[in-house]
Amino acid sequence: MNQTFEKLNTEKKEKIINVCLEEFVQKGFELASTNNIVVKAGISKGLLFHYFGSKKNIYLYLLDYAIEYFIKKFYSYDVKASGDIFERIMQRGVIKMKIAGEKPLLYKLLMEAFVVTPAGLEDEMNLRYQKIYSENMPVVFEDIDYSLFRDEVDIKKALEFITLCFDSIYNKYIKSAKGRTAQLSLEETEIMVNEYKEHIDMIKYGICKK
Repeated sequence: MNQTFEKLNTEKKEKIINVCLEEFVQKGFELASTNNIVVKAGISKGLLFHYFGSKKNIYLYLLDYAIEYFIKKFYSYDVKASGDIFERIMQRGVIKMKIAGEKPLLYKLLMEAFVVTPAGLEDEMNLRYQKIYSENMPVVFEDIDYSLFRDEVDIKKALEFITLCFDSIYNKYIKSAKGRTAQLSLEETEIMVNEYKEHIDMIKYGICKK
């Protein structure tokens, strides 16, 4: 991307980002039109491509913009408030829901990019996923008290299993909140936390009788 774009005044830069974001979220990568973008942004097509080079680069710029925003916002909360693995993952899900409610379009772009990756962007998305996971997951799980885990349990596999369980609950709420612009209400937060607690009991104490 041309550095000229980063040097634009904040208002003009944000307008172009928001127009591009709306186009890609509403149409998807394949159907998004740079013609629509330049008309709504009030710039020439030549200037748009001078800034980004291609439609693919616009999309990747938006993804990196979203990733940077959400990671920074995530760490503005106390993500290591508890040494209890279940409490921490539950809090992590609530924080993610709050952030998603603040920037629904940006979050939708990011989630859909990882869930339904546009053809031809698999390598780029995989690099971003690996970077996010390697740099942030270890931080989230620092200072956890593993003393209650059985001795024979593989901690890495246990963390993956627990994370998958709670992410599925979180994703269910994200789908049910599709199209919303408001943050998660106190009532919705309480419902989600209670559901987390039910699953915590299942994981801690099992489901089937011995």
